[in-house]
Amino acid sequence: MKKILSIFVLALFFGCTPILKPIDLQIENKENVTIDNMINYLQKLNINIINEYEPEIEERSTPIGTITIVTLETDWQDTGIFVDEYNGNGYVKYKVRFGTDVPDQIPGSMMRIDPKFGYKKDGDMVQKDKAPKNINDHINAFAKKIDQDFK
Repeated sequence: MKKILSIFVLALFFGCTPILKPIDLQIENKENVTIDNMINYLQKLNINIINEYEPEIEERSTPIGTITIVTLETDWQDTGIFVDEYNGNGYVKYKVRFGTDVPDQIPGSMMRIDPKFGYKKDGDMVQKDKAPKNINDHINAFAKKIDQDFK
């Protein structure tokens, strides 16, 4: 009985679809992280930014100074990965949040990538909270590339 229960638990654990969570990155070269650099970088990856001309900008006060936080939101992008469950390709979009004008006392800058997954059904985009493993791997590869390119 224990063996059957163990197999069931393992199958449940490994068969689960990952829930999408924000990915936090520590960017050491904070001078490289500007609105223009990030827009150019995403566009070179053929990612459309829907708020390119009106990015979301907020200022946060800290004990050592003010930090400007910028959020860029991308449009849905076809991953080219076929998802059997939805009988079509998976799509991803991101909210990329990063700090600019970071005080000198802070050694680096934080970046947060908030991914979304969706698929097309009858021409409309359907967004899901969970993504299949291969789409999740695609999202993690994107985050890893940004992490490497902005070190």
